[in-house]
Amino acid sequence: MKRLNNDAAAKAGTWLKEFGTNQVVPAAMLSGVFKVINLVQAQEVGLTLFWAHKLDDLGEYISKTKES
Repeated sequence: MKRLNNDAAAKAGTWLKEFGTNQVVPAAMLSGVFKVINLVQAQEVGLTLFWAHKLDDLGEYISKTKES
């Protein structure tokens, strides 16, 4: 919880203010059990959350977004 809300989410808010929403997508890769309220709070400040399972699927998705 500390790393999610106090570190990653706090930095996400700062990055979005500094660089804008068109240049960055602050994200965190999660594994384990979290309270829903902590996840919601992180998302409310602009942090995108990914779960660590099925990383191959995420890699495939990211590869498809690259310019040719």
